[in-house]
Amino acid sequence: MSSLLYLQFSKASPAIQQLSEEYQNRIQSMALIHEQLYRSEDLANIDFSQYLKNLTHNICQSYGCNTGSIKIKLLVEQVKVPLEQSIPLGLIIQELVSNALKHAFPTTEGEISIKFTSMNSHYSLQVWDNGVGISRDIDLENTDSLGMQLIYSLTEQLQGELHYEYVGGAQFGLEFSL
Repeated sequence: MSSLLYLQFSKASPAIQQLSEEYQNRIQSMALIHEQLYRSEDLANIDFSQYLKNLTHNICQSYGCNTGSIKIKLLVEQVKVPLEQSIPLGLIIQELVSNALKHAFPTTEGEISIKFTSMNSHYSLQVWDNGVGISRDIDLENTDSLGMQLIYSLTEQLQGELHYEYVGGAQFGLEFSL
């Protein structure tokens, strides 16, 4: 599907090409889960630490952060996540990291950290950066941003709670249980 989008929009305006690339990244995020699932003996759960390594590598390739000026730090336990939660969780991470790469670092230097832990059936995701942050004047739940709308919709799908803080950059926290 990503290749079809690329072919369809390769001669479009830069704005349309950027939208196409964002959709391709979302598709890739879901495809990675299925690829990992097919390689696994456990067809119901995803090794989420490995998935996050693959996902952030692909995001960096897409946004060109492999040059070393923006670093992504993973603080992830060896956690198995059921397939039904892996897809929305992966898309949320895709959106948060992509948003940080696009908007948080006007000087193109910085760090994005992702922490994912679980205790019993409770999961905690934290994504933060040391960039410029998001203006406190913006109501993130009622923004026109498709990415933020998608994040809130997927949070509801997980029956989770999303929190945002400005602490020397943007910091998002997501809590959900199975």
